[in-house]
Amino acid sequence: MNLDDALRQWAAQEVELPAPVTDDIFRRIVAAPQPLDPRWWSSFSGRLAATVVASTRPRVPARWPSGSPGLV
Repeated sequence: MNLDDALRQWAAQEVELPAPVTDDIFRRIVAAPQPLDPRWWSSFSGRLAATVVASTRPRVPARWPSGSPGLV
């Protein structure tokens, strides 16, 4: 049994939609994919790279205005 079969079984126990309704849902969501903007990949990969760099940057200890750590 794969995930689709498991979801289909679960859904059959909860709600059963008439065939025309399920066909309409399929046509609207699955069968008609929206084209991606040609710049999507470069934008996505740029944001991903910036996030990875920012998250792996070593943390710098906080400095007090005087330049040396100490009590306030």
